[in-house]
Amino acid sequence: MEIREIPRDDRRDFTDLHCGHRLGELISLAETRRDRDEIVDPMKIVYIEVADGGESFVLRSFRRRIADPLSYEVVPRKLMRWDAIDDVR
Repeated sequence: MEIREIPRDDRRDFTDLHCGHRLGELISLAETRRDRDEIVDPMKIVYIEVADGGESFVLRSFRRRIADPLSYEVVPRKLMRWDAIDDVR
């Protein structure tokens, strides 16, 4: 089966949807890096901790269907990390 990527610019959809809304910049608090050849699951739900200069949030990105653009949901709480090995003990 041949896999074909269909590029899409979602900026127009985003600006139409949020026309008249107050927009602000969110800055990632965690450094994320992806290798160019890394295979990415387009349906994977991703959580990123971000801040708006005062408050921090968890930004959840997801797709309901493969053909949909990414959707984002802001969750007003911090991500908590723990060592899974310590939790087993």
